[in-house]
Amino acid sequence: MLSKALGLIAPLLLNQLAGAQNVGFANESLKSQDSAKEQSEIAFAPIVNQSAEWSIQPFRGFLLPHHSNMMAMYKHVSGVGFRYRAAMKAPEGLGEFRDKLTYGFTLNVMDLGSDVAGYGIGSGALLMAQSGRNGYFLLSMGLGYLTQKFDAIENPKNVAIGSRLNGTMQLGYHIELASWPVKPTPKSTQIEHLWKLNMEVGMMHFSNANWSQPNFGINVPYLALGLKKSLVHSYFRQYNDKQRVGVHRTEISDLRECPNRGWKHPSTYEQKRTLGGPRWYQTIGMRMGRRQIELDQRQTFVNTLLDYTAEYATGKSGHRWRYGVNVFFDHSYLYTKFGMGSDAYSPHDFTEIAVTFGHRWQFGRWGILADAGLYLYRPKDTKRAYYEGVGLSYQVNKRLQAIARLKAHLSTADYMEWGLSYTL
Repeated sequence: MLSKALGLIAPLLLNQLAGAQNVGFANESLKSQDSAKEQSEIAFAPIVNQSAEWSIQPFRGFLLPHHSNMMAMYKHVSGVGFRYRAAMKAPEGLGEFRDKLTYGFTLNVMDLGSDVAGYGIGSGALLMAQSGRNGYFLLSMGLGYLTQKFDAIENPKNVAIGSRLNGTMQLGYHIELASWPVKPTPKSTQIEHLWKLNMEVGMMHFSNANWSQPNFGINVPYLALGLKKSLVHSYFRQYNDKQRVGVHRTEISDLRECPNRGWKHPSTYEQKRTLGGPRWYQTIGMRMGRRQIELDQRQTFVNTLLDYTAEYATGKSGHRWRYGVNVFFDHSYLYTKFGMGSDAYSPHDFTEIAVTFGHRWQFGRWGILADAGLYLYRPKDTKRAYYEGVGLSYQVNKRLQAIARLKAHLSTADYMEWGLSYTL
């Protein structure tokens, strides 16, 4: 009897156990589905990116009298700046969704406050490094034009600058104060672009790197308020929106749900950059520059540089260490004030030989160069035993690049170099 009873009870116990196990498996399945959904929503959260931006910003500042002879030139400055900003076409780093560096172009027009200084126009290439969600640091280098320059008879009070055509630099910090979306129609939830208000503080600089004396330079600290129009788009949408991948119109909900707004060019969305291993690049180049030495004897010297550089790409995106040899042919060594020039000279009288060490930061086609050089030979000790070089490069094609570099000895500019280099 006992064995029969156990035989009848056993199937019931097994069914109960199997049912409990099935419920457990079902619960685990539901939990795993919920977990997968939550993970997907985290992985595919909306990422609102910006690809291009146009801005206009009036600014106020003053002409900084950074030399005692320039005190009479102190005046208030007013002007307006125009700027274009765009995301890099190549992925930054390993293809992060929120790129840290953008590039652009700037144009600044200003009234320098007096008939002595006149008006200034500066335009150049611009690199911007993102700082937090709403700000960026900026660096610009380019060409500037001044309507007034030093003239011993017509404009003797302008002791700052001796040429109308100059190099220009701009440094600053830019922060966005407010933004609001613009929809194509009042009933639409899609966003075409964002309007933004911004503030910026910085410094503009004009100088000719001894192209023409005098060359104290013009420095303009400024404060700007501006209006911007930024194109936006969304990369990923939510899990329950079929996990769509690609560039989509940004929705109002995306702005609410997205914690950060980055910068990315639409053409780079589906790319994943695989970095190669360390490797060497070798280049040869030639650059030229012009300089003057004296204000009261305005003799001009055209100098030449021959350059060999070996660059070591570390495998870390955009970073290269630079090692090289520079040979300068600087005819200003032959200068004697109000003296008679002599034909009895040889190349060692105007040749400088130096070894260099530096770094290149490469961003797409643009590069930032920072070099330090030590002279192995120089005809005279009128210059320091070392120099610095800071400049920009632009990759014209796979092998050819254009370079502009300022050579200086601490705070004293030597001259501006312009030229080309070729990758072997």
